[in-house]
Amino acid sequence: MSEVTVADLARNLSEFLNRATYRREEFVITRGGKPVATLSPVPSGVRISDLERVFSALPDLAPGDLAAMESDVFDARKAGNDPTSDPWPSS
Repeated sequence: MSEVTVADLARNLSEFLNRATYRREEFVITRGGKPVATLSPVPSGVRISDLERVFSALPDLAPGDLAAMESDVFDARKAGNDPTSDPWPSS
């Protein structure tokens, strides 16, 4: 964890927010040489190790819901709304 002064943080807030957001960096904010706060990225996503817990917490599908869901997904793909396709493929 890097240290940053309150004054430097105030002058360069956007830079430090970008570093926390995109580089996942953490900072200890100091005032008068003493730590007063931290700046860290908000956790996002789910870890693979948590997936079993997440899936087990989901409600069971009622009879007929699986078929209805399958039909909805099929219809969406047929309409061109396939969330697995990339509308902006890399060149």
